[in-house]
Amino acid sequence: MGIQNRSKYGIHSLAVTVTLMLLMVGITYAVFRGITGFEREECFDRLYYETEVLAQSMELSASGAREKLQLMAALAVRYGDLADPQLWEILSSTTLSEGMASLAILLPDDTVLTSDGRKDAAQFGLSFEEEAVHGEHFSDRKQDETGAYIIRSFTPILDQNETIGILFYTINLNSFSEAMRDSVYGGEGALYIIDGRTGDFLMDTWHAELGNIWELGEREMAEGYDHERLRQELTEGESNYVVFVSESIGEYLYFYYEPLEINEWRIAVSVPENVVFHSAYRIRSILTGVLVFEIVSFSLYFLWILRNSRYEAKEKQSQLDSIRYIYDVEKLLFNAHERKENIDLALEKIGYIISAQRVVFWLTDMGKNVMYLWSGQGDNLPDSGWQDGQLVHALKEYFSQGYRELEAESPDEIERRLPGVRMEGLRNLLAVPVKDVDGAICGILMSCNQDEYRMSTLALKGVSFSFRMFCHNLMLYNTLKEQSEKDSLTGLKNRNRYELDLKKLLRSGYHSLVCIYIDVNGLHELNNTRGHDAGDRMLQMVAAQLRTRFGERYVYRIGGDEFLVFLPDIREETVKELCSEMTAAMEEQGLHVSVGIHWGKGDVSITDLIKEAEQKMYTDKRKFYEQEDRDGRQRRRDS
Repeated sequence: MGIQNRSKYGIHSLAVTVTLMLLMVGITYAVFRGITGFEREECFDRLYYETEVLAQSMELSASGAREKLQLMAALAVRYGDLADPQLWEILSSTTLSEGMASLAILLPDDTVLTSDGRKDAAQFGLSFEEEAVHGEHFSDRKQDETGAYIIRSFTPILDQNETIGILFYTINLNSFSEAMRDSVYGGEGALYIIDGRTGDFLMDTWHAELGNIWELGEREMAEGYDHERLRQELTEGESNYVVFVSESIGEYLYFYYEPLEINEWRIAVSVPENVVFHSAYRIRSILTGVLVFEIVSFSLYFLWILRNSRYEAKEKQSQLDSIRYIYDVEKLLFNAHERKENIDLALEKIGYIISAQRVVFWLTDMGKNVMYLWSGQGDNLPDSGWQDGQLVHALKEYFSQGYRELEAESPDEIERRLPGVRMEGLRNLLAVPVKDVDGAICGILMSCNQDEYRMSTLALKGVSFSFRMFCHNLMLYNTLKEQSEKDSLTGLKNRNRYELDLKKLLRSGYHSLVCIYIDVNGLHELNNTRGHDAGDRMLQMVAAQLRTRFGERYVYRIGGDEFLVFLPDIREETVKELCSEMTAAMEEQGLHVSVGIHWGKGDVSITDLIKEAEQKMYTDKRKFYEQEDRDGRQRRRDS
């Protein structure tokens, strides 16, 4: 009876064991199917995300390069002579992106100006008439004289709505593809840019040679996908996924495509099936091995895998949030040198991510410390130590000693790291230096009074490169602006700035305005007799006197020997005294100028004011030369 019972128990145990094993196998299979589906959906989501990020990055890069070309085109118009060496010094030093050739200018006579001289446009396969029709544009894919595939970006140089030249640069598509080879899935995926009209590849990191997507022929599609639908949607600029068999590796490729906002181009990303299901295959192998040895261990491991998967998903989401945060800050700072409100929005974004009470960026390489500050709700920190620069000077000294970051969790630690700094309400402090390409500190990014569990500089370091680019763009923007608005010989404002300031003066609301029109007498004769260097020195001496008497705010050199000064809300007697002192000081130096002064009050016409001052200057000039003529005749009679 006992044996029968044990036999029945053994049979029951075996049945239970077999049932459990079958159940675990079924569960394992079901779990594997679920993980495979999850990985597939994750793949589609990641394909979409990476394609979106790459598309936005390329569109921003193209937009940034185009803005630089527009700036260079505007600069070229101001120079007048497109072959001016100073202009080409600027153009030759301008770098747009990797894989791009230097800038060149296509002229109406079908020649091309480059940094090393003038060349026939036929060498480039270009025609001014054909390219001018399209205005600002990217070309289709072409081959250069070496057989390499290229595209070009053109920006017309317009002078009073007339195209006097076309600024362009060349992108080597093979080099561009090579540079982007590791940009998708850590180098395990592939990136394509396709011309939707022709099917030509503009970028293909999967194949060795650029070809045509339709010339590759129809592919074996996974269930639910259709080749004709793929061709139609690529041609019409739709976005979608497709799964097909790759002839190169003999397995499924997961493929996502969408339109680019450049020409009729499409961007696409693909990844092999073995990469998509790498995690799933590994999990199946582990589960199968564990089932052979012990079902209980398999169950425990399975539970651990589930927990681990949730943790990895959370980590992935955290990483995506970090990438999105860095991208948002980078996008805001991309044109913050022109739109100052964007840097405030970027600081606000950082403050939200790290829960800081205050986020500050000090710009330290512009000749003085410029502070950009964002304050969160409840910020009651006093201004002392911030506006007077106490904190930024201490941080500059700290980072100049080689430290790469500062994490101070208490007022005592702040004072220990930054001797002499003890500011009311400052509970904790994070800071990182922002360095330029030469390694010099160009700015400091800082936050304070954040939650204790977020006391890490990782978020600040993640966006430090974007702030570095902001510093670089701001310096370049200010340099180009100064070059375009300052007279290089005298250092005074030039005619470009004069035209801009006229608009400001029209709506300035001044009670009165004085215009002083000044012309240098004898400059032409001095240039002919003693050379242009002497004439230049004369103009510089005149400019020095104007700067001494009237400052620099509204003082301009508007022509070769003509200067103009505006003085708002000033007494007439004061102006006469200043002009008398100026002419007397110039005569002591052997300089003679003709001066015209005219006052305007109330709602004065700037144009009439300038014309009246100019007429008075010409009257004064006639008197000067008449006196010179009488003095000359008198000297001849005396001799």
